[in-house]
Amino acid sequence: MSMKEPELQDFGITRKDYALYKGPPWSDVGDFKSEANAQATVLVLVLFLLLVFTVGESAGWNTGGKVFLGGIIPACIVGGWLRDAILQFRRKQLLRRPMASQITLYEEALAAYRLAVQVDMRQQREAERQRQEADRQQQRKREQYWESLDGIGFERELGRLFQNIGYRVEKTPTSGDQGVDLVLRKNGVTTVVQCKAHKNGVGPAVARELLGSMVAFGAKAAILACTGGFTKGVYKFVEGKKIHLLDVSAIVEMSEGVADKIPEAWPACPNCRRRMILREGWRGEFW
Repeated sequence: MSMKEPELQDFGITRKDYALYKGPPWSDVGDFKSEANAQATVLVLVLFLLLVFTVGESAGWNTGGKVFLGGIIPACIVGGWLRDAILQFRRKQLLRRPMASQITLYEEALAAYRLAVQVDMRQQREAERQRQEADRQQQRKREQYWESLDGIGFERELGRLFQNIGYRVEKTPTSGDQGVDLVLRKNGVTTVVQCKAHKNGVGPAVARELLGSMVAFGAKAAILACTGGFTKGVYKFVEGKKIHLLDVSAIVEMSEGVADKIPEAWPACPNCRRRMILREGWRGEFW
């Protein structure tokens, strides 16, 4: 929002004048309080001392002393009344000046500014709500794509995703795979992957089978990926073990992280140096 909040000095108004104009005679008028107090105190003190000296010279100083002691409280009361009278007078002076029209312009500008701030905040909240809703819909579309894949398609797409991340991916035979669908290799580390394109969450039996497959393949880690999620027993079983669980939301997050990158793991053609494309044939996938 580029609109600037209006200030009193922009309209030639001082804070003191505005406080005196807006408030009651003795309510939040800033420095006018101290000024009115000082003026009232001086006037009352002068008048009171003149009264005491006049009485003392005419009726005796003993009488003057009594007047002094007895007149302190009435003098304070008169001082308060005089203070309010001074503020009232100052305020009437202010109202007679063209300051009133300037204050009206200032208040109108301030009201317009506050209304614009409220509208801008509502628009920002609505824009943020729409953005979050669009993100949720986009997230759900991506999740639905992965959930729509069959077993073979899920293995293929997940293998491509790991290639984009930088792994060298090997697919195991369809039969006799020992509970492993993909073998990932990177920086000398082998990771086995079990892919389950299920509608419902898998149980701990699959995770136990994958743990045994780690030993068979000499892998240091394993990944269990399932489009339907996992039961509580799976999460409890993998605690403390090097088995990572990937549900649909985690897979979508991985795919978003590499969506705009050229995968370094994809090989280049030795002749033209262009990135090779993974294709499928009757013998399986090939470059």
